[in-house]
Formats: sequence, structure tokens, C-alpha cells
Amino acid sequence: MASVEQWVKFAPEWEQLLPLAPLGPDLARNFKFSEMINAGQFRMDSIPAFGKLIEDHIPLTLSLDLFQKDIDQAKTRVKTPNGIIDWGNVATPYMLGVTHVVMWFRDNTQDVKEVLGTDQPIDFIFDNRSERVFVQDAWKSSVETLPPEQRARFGEELRFGDDKKFLALQAADYIAGWTRYWIERNEVPEIGAVYLGGHLVRGNLVPHVEMHLTEDVIVNYLVQVASSNGVPSVYDSAEAPSD
Repeated sequence: MASVEQWVKFAPEWEQLLPLAPLGPDLARNFKFSEMINAGQFRMDSIPAFGKLIEDHIPLTLSLDLFQKDIDQAKTRVKTPNGIIDWGNVATPYMLGVTHVVMWFRDNTQDVKEVLGTDQPIDFIFDNRSERVFVQDAWKSSVETLPPEQRARFGEELRFGDDKKFLALQAADYIAGWTRYWIERNEVPEIGAVYLGGHLVRGNLVPHVEMHLTEDVIVNYLVQVASSNGVPSVYDSAEAPSD
């Protein structure tokens, strides 16, 4: 996350670093974390340069992780007397992820304003992928249903872009790549001391908000959704969901 002015300064400097990235299938150089860590020692050695640029320009980063197995298990725990509910798009990773990120921004508006140094409306920009329909559904059910005062804190519309043109999306890929790397190894890196294949890489950003949706959190959300849609006698088939 950054102000418009900060993104404007960030983009040309990021572009200057792209010769450090490997050639993609389109014969262009674009930063993708998965390609960087699999393209030899030189590319791995180049990763800190991109991280340093993010630290220099971007005042706040955020990641959210969740597992499909937790979603599947949560859905089996929320039932009606007539059986398991057909959740449709409500229980997709995109719906859960976008909704919870929106709720976090809604509840932490003042803190975000102080960190960013601006109260500009928050624009959400996603890579232009085939899953955009799920992201759009999540935006409509979360942002578009907020009270007017809270809705004004977000941009007028959800935006999609090409990461080859909107370079901030490549920076987001850096954050996503490191987050996945940490989670898959069940480790929390120390500031300035992240090891990738025995190679020291600076990967931890401060301040960074890390959100993890546990099975209980997902259950709690599904119960609230079902109740708000008038589904009677919704209950948790296991233990009561935690906060």
C-alpha cells in the first residue's frame, strides 16, 4: 500500500531493476518471484534489490493466506436442519480473501491513514486473471454493501491491470512470493535474515500485516453470511468458532 505520489516515484525505479529479472515466455523481463528463485544464483542474488526498493518507497505491506482444506472443512461444519448449505461463490478463496481484507481496512482506517500519510480512498488493483469474476463478486458483497461513510473510504470501482504495465503488481508478487515461501516452510523470518536455499536474502518488510484465515475464522464468517441471508438454525457441527 502506498499513496499515488509514492507509486509514481516507485514505478520508474522498479523498471530500472527489471534487467535483473529473467526473460519470460514473452521474451520480456518482468519480476515474478517464482521465476527469480528458479533462474540461477544471479537471479537469487538480485532479489534483495527489489526488496530494498519496496522498503524505500512503500510504507505498508499486507498479505493474507488461507488453505482450501480449511475452507472445505469449514463448509461441512456449517449446516441447517435440512442438510449442508450450497455456498456457491461465497466460500471461494477470492471471496473470503477480499472480504476479510476489506473488513481489515474498514476497521483500521485511522492506522492506515497515519502510516500512509494520506486519507485518499483506497483503490484495489488486481492482476487481470481469469478469476476476476470471483473478485468482482467479492467486491460487490463487501465494499458495495458498506454504509455510505465507510464506502467513501474505498475507490469508486475495482480495478484490474496488466502486471507488465502496472509495475506495482510485480511488487505485490514479491510480497506474495515471500509469504508463500515462509508458510510452506512454517517459519517466521527474522528482520534482515531470511535464508533461501542457504542464501541470505532480505525479505521481511516493516510494517507488514500478515492475516491468516483459520478454519474457525472461516466457519464464523460462513455462519454470519448464512444468518444475514435468512438461513434458519445455522449451527457449527464441531466446536464453536473462535474469533
